[in-house]
Amino acid sequence: AGLPKAMRKLIFYLHEQPKSHLIVLGFLTLVLLGIVEHLIGPGFFFSIFYFIPIFLVLFFTERKIGIMLSIASAGAWLLSNYFYRALVFTSPHPVIPWWNTGISLITFLLTTFILSSARSALEQEKKLARLDPLTGIANRRFFLELIGAEMDRAIRYKHSFTIVQFDLDNFKTVNDHFGHNRGDTILRLVAKTTQGNIRATDTVARLGGD
Repeated sequence: AGLPKAMRKLIFYLHEQPKSHLIVLGFLTLVLLGIVEHLIGPGFFFSIFYFIPIFLVLFFTERKIGIMLSIASAGAWLLSNYFYRALVFTSPHPVIPWWNTGISLITFLLTTFILSSARSALEQEKKLARLDPLTGIANRRFFLELIGAEMDRAIRYKHSFTIVQFDLDNFKTVNDHFGHNRGDTILRLVAKTTQGNIRATDTVARLGGD
């Protein structure tokens, strides 16, 4: 919520793109970085910029793609320095360029695993925060977030969407006569039944008690 509007639009746009497009974008960014480093030369510490495509891929795709891009980043760094005939390749010790490449690769891979683990933990926390603890379906908070996103999408693409709301008649009577445990069982059954009869693109949420 604290991000600038332009940044939010960019993130929303990237989330809407197919995974294959994001992977291609990541590798194209990597190629561009390799060319820029080659033109600048070895005097400038450029390796840090290779984290940009790794961050991009990890944020919007998955770990295995990040691993592939980490290997490619280390390879791009090696090729860029090789074609420039950097000092590391004129060193009297031939192990130095491969050592530097290995260190870069390990750094990229460690970053990939750390970021992907942090992202997984964050997504799990967000998922739990959006679920109703009793029924396991979406809660009111996530419903309101989803409505906002759907409204933005509907305005952008000029199409409509549907909201269906229902409640359980005489639910208070069930709790009063049979106890809250039985009422909770009914709520879970209704949620499970509803969840099992909607499309994959639909969402069912619990907005109130019943």
